[in-house]
Amino acid sequence: MSKGRDKRLTFSQSFFAGGVAGLAARTATSPLDVVKTIIQVGSRSSATVFGAEQAAALASDVAKAGRFRKGPRLTILGTTRHLYQHDGLRAFWRGNLVACLRVFPYSALQFSVFSRLKGSFQPAINEVLNGSEGSMQQSSKLASSLDALIAGALAGIVSSTLTYPLDMLKTRMTLAAFAKHEGRQHGLIATSKELIQKEGISKLYRGIVPTILGVVPFAGGMFAAYEFLGKVIGNTDISPAQSFLQGLVASAFAQTISFPFDTVRKLLHAQGSTILCPSVQADVQFSSMRGAFSALLKERGVLSLWRGLFPNLVRVAPYSGTAFMVFEASKKWIVYHNGYTVSPFHDTPREGIPQNITPEELEKLTKTS
Repeated sequence: MSKGRDKRLTFSQSFFAGGVAGLAARTATSPLDVVKTIIQVGSRSSATVFGAEQAAALASDVAKAGRFRKGPRLTILGTTRHLYQHDGLRAFWRGNLVACLRVFPYSALQFSVFSRLKGSFQPAINEVLNGSEGSMQQSSKLASSLDALIAGALAGIVSSTLTYPLDMLKTRMTLAAFAKHEGRQHGLIATSKELIQKEGISKLYRGIVPTILGVVPFAGGMFAAYEFLGKVIGNTDISPAQSFLQGLVASAFAQTISFPFDTVRKLLHAQGSTILCPSVQADVQFSSMRGAFSALLKERGVLSLWRGLFPNLVRVAPYSGTAFMVFEASKKWIVYHNGYTVSPFHDTPREGIPQNITPEELEKLTKTS
């Protein structure tokens, strides 16, 4: 990405590029997301997974409010095997349609809002930092990182808030698909209808608070780390491999910091026996973010807040790497189409074409010349 706002793209073009990046990344990593969601929520399966005796024991071990259910834990291999045996390969893309319906506007908003806000805060940050001790070069680097952090956090808040209900539905569909052998419907329409009718439309925003609290360090940290890595590498004409690796490392860093909020958000999504089957239930019952954190810390310890981190990193890191790679590639194609560069594959500018003007200004310039 450029040092400041890239004026060569319109907001709608950045929106489109971000949406395409999200679709490509989400579809490619859907199997990892399905397995991660089931493990992270802490679902229990009936005799199909653990056998009749263990299933009966689990059924009789109904936890008190705010207490975890005891029993065998799901593993990556066990969950993967169960899904494949009962629904084939399509199980790993169950819920991908609704996820893509959310991911396109989410990713589009995140990238486009960040691109629009990037550089907006740097003058004010520079003014503050220049009054402190330290070299001008160090202050400039810090200001750039802080600017990306703020712009990324705001972009994450906007995109998460506007697309949150679709994320709730995607989680419910994933968990219902895990218990397909019980004859549950888990399509988008059936899931939406059952959730709204039996739990109320307000439940579509259940868990929004931990989501917003988590997206600030995640989105802000990811964009800031991506920009920082770009400065360290120092290559202005970023290659697909470089953008993929930068996105992968940046998202791994940001996801580790914000993961406890994601764990609580998924558990809040999973609450409600009207949607989840008897054999697929969340570990704990609670009604608030505070209650979730309290129950997790009390019953499972601090490390439980990072339960499922490894499979999540396996998904999120390549997801973000792919998203950044596709976004940068889409940007190059659009910038070339707008008439700024000589090729859609690199950033070599056309001779005599200013790179700091908008497409509208460029169009006027070419008409008058």
